[in-house]
Amino acid sequence: MEEAEEATASASNLIKQQTPWFDENDLTGVYHAISPKDSANVVNGVATYGPWELVQYLDSLIYDLWVECASMNGIGLGYGLIMTAGMTRLVLTPFILNSQLVSHKYKLLGPDMDEVTANMKRY
Repeated sequence: MEEAEEATASASNLIKQQTPWFDENDLTGVYHAISPKDSANVVNGVATYGPWELVQYLDSLIYDLWVECASMNGIGLGYGLIMTAGMTRLVLTPFILNSQLVSHKYKLLGPDMDEVTANMKRY
């Protein structure tokens, strides 16, 4: 039992170190929402956040990328943000193109769908 409490305390301290902007005045309960639900899983390396673990990973990935781009050659946070946005858009380009292609296909099918709908209304 003491090990579980100790693990909870260490996990809580780790989160407080990683998220210094949360304080005791957190009225929305955000700190509680991101803290591990079962501290025994933290020690075993088992997922504790559910689907939000992916969101947290992506958030830390993009933030680390932003800071890395900003510190590269000392270009600053503004240009680092622009570079991060560009790289993110580059990664998402295949999904965007597929979405636009499907949208264009539906647009071309519009007149045919209207004709089918009109024929179906007769029956």
